[in-house]
Amino acid sequence: MKAILMTTVGNNHVHVNHNFPLSQAKTAHNLIEQGHTIGKIVLSI
Repeated sequence: MKAILMTTVGNNHVHVNHNFPLSQAKTAHNLIEQGHTIGKIVLSI
């Protein structure tokens, strides 16, 4: 419930390291496996 409230109020901040289209999911997965990312990797559909 707290996470929902934080999202609604806008108190959460997520660092997005990369944003890939879904067609590049393999590239995104490779970055995760390498372990060199700081922040989240987003797949856009």
